[in-house]
Amino acid sequence: MRRSLLAVFATLALALGLVPAGSAAGADPPASCAGVVGTSIAGQPGARAEIAHGFVAEAQSEGVHPPGFFQSEWSQLHQPLEGCLEFITP
Repeated sequence: MRRSLLAVFATLALALGLVPAGSAAGADPPASCAGVVGTSIAGQPGARAEIAHGFVAEAQSEGVHPPGFFQSEWSQLHQPLEGCLEFITP
């Protein structure tokens, strides 16, 4: 399970690497990671769903966090795009 989750995040990270760097420039500097990454993947069908499913799977695999735990943490982080991607990629 964990291995497949890592594969999803690695694939997503590669896909995000192909997005032009200026695409996240539309978000304000104090925007949350959810906003910054959301603007970066806006043109990629299913990318946001993959992130959400990854968060849920990670919470379920640990068994100690409610389903929205990681989404909540990620939505409260305020970092540049690179820092936000580190939170969701291995």
